[in-house]
Amino acid sequence: MLNNQSLSQVNYNDALLNTQRMILLTDFILSSNLEEQYLQHLRGLQRNTEWQEFYPVIAESIQEYDISDEDIYQAIPALIKVPAYL
Repeated sequence: MLNNQSLSQVNYNDALLNTQRMILLTDFILSSNLEEQYLQHLRGLQRNTEWQEFYPVIAESIQEYDISDEDIYQAIPALIKVPAYL
């Protein structure tokens, strides 16, 4: 709810609020299993010169969401350590 603020009064310059907005969007993408669609959309934007100013953020987002199963399998041993009992 906007607390009686019109959309023109919403503060998009507040870093904390922008971070919270991004967390909400990310949660929606992940909880809805939309990662593949999001990646396809980002790759489309990457080919569109109208989004050239956003290319660094687009590339960063692609790298963040484009994790293969092989990447996961290689990372698991580093994350899960089982203590050896002698």
